[in-house]
Formats: sequence, structure tokens, C-alpha cells
Amino acid sequence: MFINLFDYGGVDQGFDVGAGLGWVHHYSYEIREVGPAFFLMRDVLDKHNRLDKAVDIMKWFYGFGQVYRDDLVYNVEGRIAADADDTQGLLIPRLYTAVIQKNSPEKIRDLQHFSSHFSKVTANYANALDETYKPDGTIFHHGGHTLGYGGRAAHGGIVSMYLLSESSYKASPEAYQRMKKVTTTLFDCLFQDELNAPRAFSSIRHGGLLIAKTVFVYASIISFKCR
Repeated sequence: MFINLFDYGGVDQGFDVGAGLGWVHHYSYEIREVGPAFFLMRDVLDKHNRLDKAVDIMKWFYGFGQVYRDDLVYNVEGRIAADADDTQGLLIPRLYTAVIQKNSPEKIRDLQHFSSHFSKVTANYANALDETYKPDGTIFHHGGHTLGYGGRAAHGGIVSMYLLSESSYKASPEAYQRMKKVTTTLFDCLFQDELNAPRAFSSIRHGGLLIAKTVFVYASIISFKCR
């Protein structure tokens, strides 16, 4: 059933490398669960000679090629930090794209580039009104501080860092400290009287989910160390 869905619902219907669907704004949000699904079914995909095709599809739709350049971010030389949409929706599937591969020099290369890009770009502090993480610990999207995107963007960063933490591809100590600052600030803005805004949840969709994710990332960041 899964292979039939992969072949017909995916490749035959245009969900394949080179498709223009990935350029429609937010389309990739709709397929962010595909990465975890492919990862869980990697043995089945491999058995039916479709694992390489699945990896290629994931690289295309999740924009994995971005991780190969730390000096050119969104076609801007010297830019740092990543868009909040990418951080909350595409970052974790990109990591799955690397780890789903069979052991090979290419897999090592992709994990090294992902780790480097995460530490130097994604988890770096953004300049001016750029996104996502800021030196004071706030999280920006659409040119301003946001609690709604903040919880989800922190979630993407913390989960990725956690999954790499016990490996040789772990984030740098500097990236760890930045993520700790961001997550602690987000937690304080939501739950501590000193920083809690009166209307903190008034314009946030999925408030319950945000609280759950915030508690999760806060517990994660303080419970493990960047070894």
C-alpha cells in the first residue's frame, strides 16, 4: 500500500524532482510529514528499490541544497540566520533527508554540511529586522517579535540540535548557547510575570499546541549539554 502510494500518489502525479510545486509559498508545509514517513518506511523503500528516489524527492522539496553553502544564504552573500518558515517547517525534515540515506561518503558529507549550516547559519543571531533568532533571545518573523512563530521556530531548532547532540555532528557550543538563550527567553515571555505580555495569547493560533511545544523545548534545552 505504501509503495503504491509512493508511485501513484507521488511520482506519477508530479511529486517528483523538478516539480514546481515546492515554489508555491507554504506548499512545503503541507508535505513536512512526508520526511518522517519516508524515514520510518526507509527499509520498505529500500526493499523495493525506491530509497534513492525518496532521498532525491526529499532533497528537492525540502531545499536541502541550501545546507551546502554557509556563505550564501537565500542568494545573499554573508547573510546569517534562517527564515522562520524554514526553521519551523523544513529544518527537521532536512535532517531526516540526511539520516535516511545508507551509510556512504555522501551521507557523511550531507550530515557535516547540515551540522555546519545549522551552527553557523540557522542557529545564528539575525541582524536588524531579519529572521529568526535575535541576540536578546526574542524570535522575529515578518519583521517583528512573534510568540506564535516563536514556539514553533524554537521547536525546530531544539529538536534538530537534540537529535545531533550525541553524534560527531553535534552543534557547536556557541549554537547551543544561542538556542538556550532563545528558548529561555521564549519561556519567560510566555510564563513569567517579568516579561509576560498582557495579550500574549490573544492572536496566537493553536495556543495549546504552542504551550506544549514550548514546555517540551524548554525541558529539552536544559536537560542535555552540548558535548
